[in-house]
Amino acid sequence: MILIVVGALVGAARLAFDASGMDLLLLALTVYAQAGFAWAVRYLVPAIPPCIPAITVTRGVDWRQLRSQNSTRQTSIRIVNNAAVPLDLHWVDWEGQLQSFGAIQPGQHRVLSTFVGHPFLLRTADGRDAAIVEPLPQPAVAKIGDADLPSGPGAPV
Repeated sequence: MILIVVGALVGAARLAFDASGMDLLLLALTVYAQAGFAWAVRYLVPAIPPCIPAITVTRGVDWRQLRSQNSTRQTSIRIVNNAAVPLDLHWVDWEGQLQSFGAIQPGQHRVLSTFVGHPFLLRTADGRDAAIVEPLPQPAVAKIGDADLPSGPGAPV
């Protein structure tokens, strides 16, 4: 990897004697810097530091009984979809209505900045309730796996 970068920089430096060559050199440096940063984040930074607490997801609760509570205590949650199917993410608002936050694909995650007392519902694409996630006062992680998915007709095999 380093040899490729050095070779590209030497080649770009030869062109750097005129303005268009300098533009090309700056573009190449920017691309290499971004690629190096992305590599470092992916391979050198742990996915979830061990000091971040886990949220126990709730199953079997009727979400229609839930309401978001007024809160000034801001927090964040990382919801990880370890299930084999996409999960639709919904916030349960103050009136008990579902507000869509999109889907989380298998193997992906979503980081939400939210407030303590704001529950989230995860559903399968066919509308079956999978889990309820309630944020903790400190940043935390909720992992939803195949075992959290409802069984019955239409359940993944």
